[in-house]
Amino acid sequence: MAAHCDICGKKPGFGNTISHSHRRHSRRWNPNI
Repeated sequence: MAAHCDICGKKPGFGNTISHSHRRHSRRWNPNI
């Protein structure tokens, strides 16, 4: 099930979290609905 808003059509954003030692982990920001 995709996390998107039926009213405004927002979709989750994708990016990376980078720790203090610059380890990258992919993460997803769900729309705040």
